[in-house]
Amino acid sequence: MPNAKDDQNLTPTTEVYAYIEKFLGLTRRTVLWYATEGLIPKPIRKGVDSFYDLAESQLIPRLRVITLLQRDFEFRLWKIKDILAKYQGQSIHKLSVLLRSLNSTYPIDPTSADEPIGDLEHNKAVREVFLKKLEEGVPAEELSLVEAEREVDRLSS
Repeated sequence: MPNAKDDQNLTPTTEVYAYIEKFLGLTRRTVLWYATEGLIPKPIRKGVDSFYDLAESQLIPRLRVITLLQRDFEFRLWKIKDILAKYQGQSIHKLSVLLRSLNSTYPIDPTSADEPIGDLEHNKAVREVFLKKLEEGVPAEELSLVEAEREVDRLSS
């Protein structure tokens, strides 16, 4: 049971859902469904009100990871849930940053790239190596785009 000090870290779900809809494009209904499915923690109930401890739950980075994996990498929700379970207790924020970097550094869709794509097959290979390591549950602190590229370069030599 949270104590009075813990209450300082709680944000009302109405504020959280408004932020998520504005900045992540996810509806309240989607967020609640993700919570029901176990992809994200359920809100903390206090009487008729509900709250999130954003720091403790890593809610925003978790939702970013879910959105990126689903939208940009075409992962199914069951697979995303499995990946998130492997990273329990680790920095989900780091995964979020790495996935966004993977998208921008190794794009495969010419319409979404800010600059010319370069070697499309190379980009695809780097993405595959990185995502395989993610699926295997390599610790977040050991995941590296540079290492994924080096591995691709070693395999293609």
